[in-house]
Amino acid sequence: MVVIVGSCGAWGGAATGGACTGKRIVDLSRLLPGPYATSLLADLGADVIKVEDPVGGDPPASPRPSSTPSTATSAG
Repeated sequence: MVVIVGSCGAWGGAATGGACTGKRIVDLSRLLPGPYATSLLADLGADVIKVEDPVGGDPPASPRPSSTPSTATSAG
């Protein structure tokens, strides 16, 4: 879930600092599209606050187990 306080107007240029300058975004997302969207809003000048699970962290950022099974070798 991404919470936008206020709204981002028309695309701003470099002189205006971006369309979302002065807006605060709270990113409560857990899957890849949420952080991607908030990174785009941050590029437009928004202040993004990312909230993660204190125990597990952010699933896309956490290391994943290998998809290849380990092979055991036997002497014989």
